[in-house]
Amino acid sequence: MQPTLQTAHEYEGAARDFVDFLGDIPVEALEQNDLLDYHDEARHLPSTMPKVDRALSFNERLDRHRRSDTARIGAPTLKKRIGGIQALLSFGKGQESISRDEGRDVPGVGYTKVERYRGRRSKRTSCCCSPAACSRPPAVEARSCSG
Repeated sequence: MQPTLQTAHEYEGAARDFVDFLGDIPVEALEQNDLLDYHDEARHLPSTMPKVDRALSFNERLDRHRRSDTARIGAPTLKKRIGGIQALLSFGKGQESISRDEGRDVPGVGYTKVERYRGRRSKRTSCCCSPAACSRPPAVEARSCSG
């Protein structure tokens, strides 16, 4: 399946930033910690990038915004950026261009869909039985109740 043009553009930007962050090293030299380090640094970027800053390199943007008091990039965006790099590494491994996929087991640090929808889930009943008969707290999500 082909990615959309927007997704391809975002992956290209994430890859360009990742290379700027690490330097132009061989893909075979990448380690999982490199992705985690990139994540930790990228979270210092602002949530909205001024037009004049978009032409700057990743490291220059970091230097400019690291100590600013503007809102920071969100966890979903960070997860998407890491996911883009992971997808490129996975594709390279699948095409046998690289021998190992160091991005495969890197977790989506700091964000899950459960966290995103937590507000809505807390309003649901805790399981399939009636709330009055269940001993579980309402915030617990379960498919069936054993008690």
